[in-house]
Amino acid sequence: MLVGMVIPGLLVALIGSLYYLLPRGDGSRISYLATVMLTEIMFLVMVTQVVPQTKNIPVIAILFL
Repeated sequence: MLVGMVIPGLLVALIGSLYYLLPRGDGSRISYLATVMLTEIMFLVMVTQVVPQTKNIPVIAILFL
């Protein structure tokens, strides 16, 4: 589970933070950020397919409701 979900999530977050190192006047920052955002969405879709569904509501969700 650590190798399959946590490490890729941290790598995507690290890659996303490299956005600030790109030059400002370029259009490459926007395309880079869009690519990182799509990567994060695909990663979350894959995680939701791996995590089993339950009928129990998580405690953290009760706190937000």
